[in-house]
Amino acid sequence: MTDNMENRHDFLCFSEHLNVSQIMTRIGEAHCTIENESAKKVLNRLGRSNYTMAPVRVDGLIKRFVRRRDLGEKGSVSDYSVEINKNQLISYETELLNLIDYFSSCLENDPFFFILKGNDIVGFVLPADFNKQSARILFYILFAELETDLKQTFQKYFKNDDEWLVLVTTSEKAKILQYYEELRERDLEISKLECAQMKNLLDVVLENRSLFSEICGCSKNQFKKIAEDIRHFRDLTMHPINKLINSNKEFERLVKTKNAVLQLLKNINQYLANG
Repeated sequence: MTDNMENRHDFLCFSEHLNVSQIMTRIGEAHCTIENESAKKVLNRLGRSNYTMAPVRVDGLIKRFVRRRDLGEKGSVSDYSVEINKNQLISYETELLNLIDYFSSCLENDPFFFILKGNDIVGFVLPADFNKQSARILFYILFAELETDLKQTFQKYFKNDDEWLVLVTTSEKAKILQYYEELRERDLEISKLECAQMKNLLDVVLENRSLFSEICGCSKNQFKKIAEDIRHFRDLTMHPINKLINSNKEFERLVKTKNAVLQLLKNINQYLANG
């Protein structure tokens, strides 16, 4: 096994460097409005931009907002706007990992947060902003750490590659061995385990009752659903042309997957620490 397999990621440490400032919409880019602007005009503008709300300036300062869903075609913005409350304000330095949980607690209310830097509102953030690159990096590292830790678990649990390869389907085993031979022909020092993909590792865990009981802490049916969600979001993360989330329901699914992976990593780390 190469040294690569021994260099474990530290997801929680890395995640501290990814915060809301990297995915927020800056106020200068947003479709701000003022109280006496025509409601119909703002409604049309929001429809073209796909924003769900607009910050409202009062005496030059952002103090209120108006939701697209609340706007009518008559009157001015002041007839529909509401004051920003403290629960809608978060720090410029809020970590994305925490922001996910903030959103998940209020998804039914079409949530957003205004971003405070000092005493100034400098931007806002929506669940859809988790489709942006910095948020995708967060999940890329999360899944990469899981894959690395699973492979380390296999190194500890199985005596050799044959022990886990026998639990992989015939077609997947053929792919692993073909990739292994291709790399060996290039004189690369590599193991068969390093040629396995995430789905192979998850399938092996499911098929080995003893290993499953060591690291999973849930029923097989529950883990099958978790494994399906991991594969789903890992594939989306690896292909940025696809949206990571496209609805509140998908955001909830992403949150559940994140929580499940963090718990799995915790279980794996305990297993690896037990000598």
